[in-house]
Amino acid sequence: MKKIYSLALLSLIFLFSANAQTVYEDDFESYTIGEGIALQNDVWSTWSVAPGSAEDPVISETYALSGTKSVKVSGTNDGFVQLNNLTSGRYRVEFNMLIPQGRQGYYNILQQYNGANSKWGIQIFFKNQVGTIDGGGQSAATFPYTNGQWFKIQQFVDLDNDWVDFYIDDVLIHAYQWSKGCFNQAGGVVSIDAINFYAWDENGTPEFYVDDIIIEQVEMPEAPQNLTAVENDGDINISWEEPETTLSVESYLVVRDGFTIATLPGDELSYIDEYLYPQTYSYEVKAFYGVAVGASAPAGPVTVTVPGGNQREFVVFELFTGTWCPYCPRATQALDMLNNDGLDIAILEFHAGNGDVFETPASNARMAYYEPFYDEGDPGFGFPATIINGMDGFEGALTSAALMKQYYKEFYDEYMAIPTVFTIDTDVEIVATNPYEYNISIDVTETFHYYNDQMKLFVFLTETDIPYSWEGQSKVNFVVRAMFPTVNGINLDFSIEDTDSNMVNVMVDNQYELENCEVIIYVQNTANAHIMEAKRIKLSEWVSLQETLETKISVFPNPSNDIIKLRAGEEIQEVCVSNIAGQEIFKSNINSNSFDISVDSWAKGLYMIQLKTNSGISTHKISVN
Repeated sequence: MKKIYSLALLSLIFLFSANAQTVYEDDFESYTIGEGIALQNDVWSTWSVAPGSAEDPVISETYALSGTKSVKVSGTNDGFVQLNNLTSGRYRVEFNMLIPQGRQGYYNILQQYNGANSKWGIQIFFKNQVGTIDGGGQSAATFPYTNGQWFKIQQFVDLDNDWVDFYIDDVLIHAYQWSKGCFNQAGGVVSIDAINFYAWDENGTPEFYVDDIIIEQVEMPEAPQNLTAVENDGDINISWEEPETTLSVESYLVVRDGFTIATLPGDELSYIDEYLYPQTYSYEVKAFYGVAVGASAPAGPVTVTVPGGNQREFVVFELFTGTWCPYCPRATQALDMLNNDGLDIAILEFHAGNGDVFETPASNARMAYYEPFYDEGDPGFGFPATIINGMDGFEGALTSAALMKQYYKEFYDEYMAIPTVFTIDTDVEIVATNPYEYNISIDVTETFHYYNDQMKLFVFLTETDIPYSWEGQSKVNFVVRAMFPTVNGINLDFSIEDTDSNMVNVMVDNQYELENCEVIIYVQNTANAHIMEAKRIKLSEWVSLQETLETKISVFPNPSNDIIKLRAGEEIQEVCVSNIAGQEIFKSNINSNSFDISVDSWAKGLYMIQLKTNSGISTHKISVN
């Protein structure tokens, strides 16, 4: 028998009880076996809005929890319960599931249904008797289940307080801020639009059964009172008072920045959040009244700052792309737009694959580095692939460059707001001009000791505005040309001193347009791939200075075996000479426009002469023969 509900009136379907209003309830006993559920009930539909098609889950009598029938999801089924964009209230979403031996299952709850641009609030994969939740982060929680047995799934979604708590067989498994969605990404919304039952077939056979579904609006229990949070030497002392209610509090959930960090017994009214990174935190506490009632509204939020952090200079976007890739221009154009907007970003585009002429050893080295962090289940990056500040990674592109820009901007705003506990200071010296060669002095300072992980320093040379016809584009930008001194980077050590200093030699091939070249420097935590801080140096700013100094300074003859003459159009304040190993062999205060250096006793080889004048410092390479 077909049941018809008006979607416009879904929120007004009331079956009153003392504390709940039923939105949708079904035991599937009144439907025809073998026919699609969406064909028989207008509350259901399919992903492509095709009731009765191969997407439509069917009514089955193979398994049932109550009565004799349930909904079977298998093959190419992709059906969902439509909830008409609920935006306020607190809802209990409950159903029972059975997964036969050797089969797998999946469902999600959508914040918004919009085809490929839908927004997911939570998704759960069921395979090999392990359930894996993507909620507030990928694989954020797991739980066991038993094949061939029914188990109850329940979630309370609180749209008024932006929260969800998830239960399996009356056990709380996971809880987080609802708008953070599956992967803790910006852009989530506080709504419920649909429950999607999909025949997920990755590396397995989908088949599962759903019975006794109920979705009801429920009341919100009382929250704890008088929440306080006080910083003490990097720790946060949190305390609260019990709620004014006759209900029994089973436990308290301590929430930091939208995630549950502790579950405490119902008689404990304080918690110490220890050894925190320097930044601002937001705390809430919820009372949990058991599975029948769920979690309360929050006490709070209260915000507190742990001192010691610095404003981040740049957010790093690393894009793995190819001139053969039809989707990559959406990502490259989006990064171009962000750069043109004047944002503090450092862009590295690694070309690779299919004979891309811009591929370098750096491309494969960086892909190999990031794969264990962001591509464990599917070896090899799909292009385009974006790594943002080493903190987030994803493959693919949205349908337009404008949408990609908006998506990237959300990550930029999030990561720019995270303080850093490192600084990078640089000094650039020009060693030669044909080809251009630079010695870059890099001082990395740990301003607040928080990490014990190994940090590495990486240095990249990029070039922009390279003419090249590809996928409708006329040029490539931010192409990684090389890494210095090697693709392996430099280990940093802060065990004795707060500052680790390194000199990195950067050579710019004559084929590259120096005016379009940049040096990107960053410090990376090798334990989690997070980029601690970054620096961006435009080499165009180090061309005019050298040309100005060269018009004022002469160093001759070169090569020489006797005397090196120094002549300048202004007073030379200081001269310093080092051998090719960087060892200082001569230094003197000159305070004159001319000076001669005797080199007849020096060993044959190359030397660097550094001259300091009021206009700046210039470096000259000489040969003694």
